Amino acid sequence: MMASEDEKRKTKASAKNKKKKLKDKWGHPIQCSEEQAADDAELVEGEPEEEEVENQELAQFESRKVVVSGMPYSTTERQIRDLFKDVGEISQLQLSTFPDSGNFRGLAFVTFANEDLARKSLGLDGTKMENRFIRVEQCRLNSSRKRKNEFVDEPKKVEGCLSAYIGNLSWDVTEDEIRECFTTSKITSIRFAQDKRTGTFRGFGHIDFADDESLEEAMKMNQVEICTLGCVVFFEIRSLALNDVVPCERLAGETNFLLATLLFRFFCDHSYFVVSMVNSQSGDSESNGGHRGVKMGGSLVVCFGEMLIDFVPIDAGVSLSEAPAFKKAAGGAPANVAVGISRLGGSAAFIGKVGQDDFGHMLSNILKQNNVDNSGVCFDPDARTALAFVTLRADGEREFLFYRNPSADMLLCESELNVELIKRCSIFHYGSISLIQEPCRSTHLAAIDIAKRSGCLLSYDPNLRLPLWPSADAAREGILSIWDKADIIKVSEDEIAFLTGGEDPYDDNVVAKNLFHPNLKLLLVSEGKKGCRYYTQHFRGRVEGIEVKAVDTTGAGDAFVSGILSSFASNLNLYKDEQGLREALRFANACGALTVTARGAIPALPTKEAVLQALIKIA
Repeated sequence: MMASEDEKRKTKASAKNKKKKLKDKWGHPIQCSEEQAADDAELVEGEPEEEEVENQELAQFESRKVVVSGMPYSTTERQIRDLFKDVGEISQLQLSTFPDSGNFRGLAFVTFANEDLARKSLGLDGTKMENRFIRVEQCRLNSSRKRKNEFVDEPKKVEGCLSAYIGNLSWDVTEDEIRECFTTSKITSIRFAQDKRTGTFRGFGHIDFADDESLEEAMKMNQVEICTLGCVVFFEIRSLALNDVVPCERLAGETNFLLATLLFRFFCDHSYFVVSMVNSQSGDSESNGGHRGVKMGGSLVVCFGEMLIDFVPIDAGVSLSEAPAFKKAAGGAPANVAVGISRLGGSAAFIGKVGQDDFGHMLSNILKQNNVDNSGVCFDPDARTALAFVTLRADGEREFLFYRNPSADMLLCESELNVELIKRCSIFHYGSISLIQEPCRSTHLAAIDIAKRSGCLLSYDPNLRLPLWPSADAAREGILSIWDKADIIKVSEDEIAFLTGGEDPYDDNVVAKNLFHPNLKLLLVSEGKKGCRYYTQHFRGRVEGIEVKAVDTTGAGDAFVSGILSSFASNLNLYKDEQGLREALRFANACGALTVTARGAIPALPTKEAVLQALIKIA
């Protein structure tokens, strides 16, 4: 009897000393070093496995359900089902939404037909969706019901608290970039939240301020833009729902369903990061009210090509020789598109070359001021920045006189390309001007190849400027030489007539036969104030334009491209959804229309607020 009691005590002591297998917070095993593994083996040698403990841990998870998180807010149920189509049958799909607005919050619960399929789906953990890497994890019991506790009222200011919580930050944001946004406040320290296991940044943190005035000043700021390596992220100082951003309830009574849907789609996947009061005494990284913001920004769009100075007469309807004076304005189609996307709340970057002169530095600074990533801009000490004198006819149309023989933009070399910037983007946009002369032509082709191999959508606006080409035949051959590489192409009626040798640009069959190549996803024909036509592999149609009084048509086509690409940045499969595409084109038409009501290209590009107001007025 005594021996039996001793045996029991030894067994109990051994069980206590036995180390459990290390697991992370999702229940996944953590790899340990060989030395640690040997120590563990020595410690538990001869001891039986604790199957009961293992079974208890497994019992904490639902066998057929997984949690998918980190998805863009614009993700649809169909996209989630497509993600798991190779795994097996989904028996139930639950989308988690913000409690106030009902909008998708980037998290879903997926239930499969059996346990094996659920286990197989975990292999998709870390899959890239648009510009994000998603998590696929085992679902803990009752986690669906627990999610409602994450949404609580905004924390109140605690007496003596001098800290603020910052959430939904870009994963590559730097401390300097955050400090730059809070220049009116005295910051004592910035604490980034890190994963305890990997040490990687988790997308949020805390800012400590020197005094109450600095904290209050920070709390007043609204939608301050942080530009981090091409990614522009907007934030709200308080917790918010979609209705805080756009008065949707009021709009519903003033606009039709089409516009309401347009507004919803436009704000989807556009990131706000939240700054709210946090109790500095709590020390809790997962502070209350942290993730109720709506993200603005979408995927990164990189624009490649020329940036120059437009000199526009102060009087319309006169020749260059008769113009009493000119007003300078930044221009260049690809640069216009980049700024246009940023004005609309998107993420944009520009790659090109300017002169090491006052104009070149002015253009680079204009990109930065408009929250466009200018890390791809190169400066040439031996060439000047390109200039263009623009004649405005009485009807608002333009004629050009260029000074670029050669200008810096034509001299960009392949070795000067910011390759990493191209690889990070989801959409790569370009024109045809950079195809005219070496070395820029070879650089352009290399950039297209890098973008294509990186899985980017290729967007092409030929932007025909005949005076810059050696001949009409050279222009036609050059523009068409890269035609079959693009996924999205935008052309004007005049360009159709030129490229097809004078055929009718209004004939759908002419357009489809001559310009729609097998790999093309979307062909757009801009018709100025009349609107635009669209052609895909499955449908085609036309969207009416918006009537305005034209002052200067410079940049109108670029504003249109900005509008449609900003929509594609939030939904790369937009070309598959005709209703969604029509809404996006209506938005793009409004962008182009507003641009012609003011002079200059970049100065006239509209903000998203101006476009939405214009759509409300005509609804």
